[in-house]
Amino acid sequence: RQNVGADLAFRKWKHGSLTSSAIFDMYGARIQDVDVTATALVSRKFSAFLRYGMFDPDALLPRTSIFWVFARELHQEVGGGVSYRPARGLQLSLDWDQYFYGDGDGGYLGKARASYEIPVTVPLKVGLEVARLSETENGYNALRLFGRGETGYGLRYSAEAMSYLFEDDLRGYDKAMTGYGGLGYRFIPELVLDLGLEINHTPLVKSELRGFAKLTWSFEGGAK
Repeated sequence: RQNVGADLAFRKWKHGSLTSSAIFDMYGARIQDVDVTATALVSRKFSAFLRYGMFDPDALLPRTSIFWVFARELHQEVGGGVSYRPARGLQLSLDWDQYFYGDGDGGYLGKARASYEIPVTVPLKVGLEVARLSETENGYNALRLFGRGETGYGLRYSAEAMSYLFEDDLRGYDKAMTGYGGLGYRFIPELVLDLGLEINHTPLVKSELRGFAKLTWSFEGGAK
């Protein structure tokens, strides 16, 4: 694949922003992804966003991805979400996306997430997320557990595990599981090395182990 893309961020207001992105597939001569998101910080504890997207999942997802079975033609997405911080370190979020396909069908993806930043000397954040996808052909309920943190010596780490329960059996299986673990080391404020390992057990690729290494240089005074 050979892609070209662009990002644009507009922050005219103190408590709001507008971001957008687009990706174009040069080989297939088609749009892969368009996203426009407006975010508002209503108060110190409450924020909200609205989003519009046009997405071609078949152009982006590998055939071994658990999500490929739910990929269909280019479709539009309209959604939004809210986030609330009732106490220090605790964040609660709700997201909702409605899908619209060219043949008149549709679906939705809803998520509820809770995360907590443990008050220790070094950053440590843990959380869980539940999701519900409903479409004409199939759907799933999902549970995600995640955590990430830093040691204070330039080393950071992250891990997550996801479990999917399908509405209808997929190739004789009614569930799937994926897991990820990663380590990163910050050599200097601008330079970070990340190592990751991903494990998948799905109906499409019974068992799969993938790894990667990524070196990132930031021109903004520190790698993210």
